[in-house]
Parts: sequence; C-alpha cells; structure tokens
Amino acid sequence: MKALEFLEPAKNQYSVFLNFVVFEPSSQRIPPQDILAKGDAVREYLDIALAESGQHTDLKHQILVNRLTRIATMMNLVKNFENVVLTKFLNKVWRRYSFYSNLGELFLDVEDFSRFNPEFDAKNEDNFLLRIASDDDDDDSDDDNHTTTEEADSSDDDDAKSKKDDKKKPEKDGAKAKKTTPKK
Repeated sequence: MKALEFLEPAKNQYSVFLNFVVFEPSSQRIPPQDILAKGDAVREYLDIALAESGQHTDLKHQILVNRLTRIATMMNLVKNFENVVLTKFLNKVWRRYSFYSNLGELFLDVEDFSRFNPEFDAKNEDNFLLRIASDDDDDDSDDDNHTTTEEADSSDDDDAKSKKDDKKKPEKDGAKAKKTTPKK
C-alpha cells in the first residue's frame, strides 16, 4: 500500500456496477428506460459470455461460469424470449439494487460485459441506470405513502383529542352497553 494512496485521483470501479437478467412475469415490472437488451439479444449476450468465460480455469471464472450456466438453464426453460430482459448497469450500493436483485438473476459486471462484448461502450452513461428513479418509475413510489413526522404527530394529537371527546359524549338513550357473557 502506498503511503499517499488517498491523494491519488479516484479510479472508476466498474466491478460494483452490475446488471440482471429478468424473466417473465417479473420483467413486466421493469421500466422501458431501464432495459439494455430484450428478447433474443439477451440469449446472444449469454452465449458469448459462456463461450468466452469457459476458456479460463481460475476460480473467479469458474464462479462466473457456474452463474452463467444457471442462467442458461433457466433460458432453456423459457418458451418465448420476448419478455426476457437484460437491465442496464446499476451500482450495488444503490437503493434500487434491491428491487432488481429480487426480480432477476445477477448477470455480469461492467468489466466482464465489456470484455465479452468489445463493441459495448462502458463510458456511455446511457448504459447505466440513474441512481434515483425518475417520477415515472413505480419501483420506488412507496415513498408517497409515508407521512412525515410532523404529519404523524399532528394526526396523533387529533386522535387523542377525538378519544377524549368520545368519553365526554353521553351515550344514546342514556343506557350503557351491556357486557354479554357466554351462556353455559
């Protein structure tokens, strides 16, 4: 380790940017702007990656081959490739990562994808997802359902006042509710 390593400019670490293969019916939840490839193109990317990674014998490539073989097995079970989707790349520390990891299978990182597909431009920002989903995306829209702490506090105060008011109101017909006990 260099003594002044922290002063060096940051390097792009593309290994943290990953993409996913998503099968039907989950693929319908992927917004169109988050799709890198769809249909038979996904199968072509998989075939190229399997052919290239199978040539190496080190542990990293064997793990990759096992993952790709599992995806190839799933692809063999698919009857129609029309709804098989390859997502754009996203960082695994982003909040959106959990959404995609629950829907699909991890495919490749940017370094491996660029190595297997030389025509792929890893510097093109169109190949990457936005860190925060736009308003059109439904995958992070659950924030709209939550209230702020101020709203929650005021609603708690309103609930407490309404309970006090209920206690002050006389019961209709002046009769109290009778407790019923089960008959033996």
